[in-house]
Amino acid sequence: AVAGTYPPGSTFKIASSLAGLSSGKISSDTIYEDTGEIFLGPYKFTNWYFNQYGKVEGSVNLVSAIKRSNDTYFYYLAQAVGEVSLAETAKRLGFGKTLGIDIPGEVPGLIPGNDWKVKEKGEVWFPGDTLHMSIGQGFVLSTPLQILNLTASVASLGREYQPHLALKNTEADGSLVKEFDFNSKDLGFKKEDLEIVKQG
Repeated sequence: AVAGTYPPGSTFKIASSLAGLSSGKISSDTIYEDTGEIFLGPYKFTNWYFNQYGKVEGSVNLVSAIKRSNDTYFYYLAQAVGEVSLAETAKRLGFGKTLGIDIPGEVPGLIPGNDWKVKEKGEVWFPGDTLHMSIGQGFVLSTPLQILNLTASVASLGREYQPHLALKNTEADGSLVKEFDFNSKDLGFKKEDLEIVKQG
């Protein structure tokens, strides 16, 4: 839960949604047409519903895109928002860093960008990387704890609580070693944006 890193997949669309809303590039009324696939040059990006059933969902707004986990919507959102805003919002939501849980071994996961890709892969960031990122695929890696933190932050309307397993540490004789802080911090998202995401 704290040391394993995995592509977050569609759970990451929550972060992408907030990136779109908080950047002002989309609103709850923004509609994209799901035709099953979109193209970037010779590269094809498809929606899971089209892949599995050969079906499309037509006009999709943000709430229905979250509800149906519509990849096509998030590809278009990614093009509108860009990788920098996606990455900044994800980091604000606890991805790409440790959350400070009170056990050893927590890892930060990975929110990639151009600098990381040039250093690690010897290639620049491509537009297709941004599309993959928006649906939690590609190079994005997270821990299960970070996914829990994401959903808890949205559920609490933008407040993040440092995760803990204990209230306090004591010696065998009961004397206090450390008492943990359970204060929260406001992540700075608009409540109306969070409500839209919660609705989805």
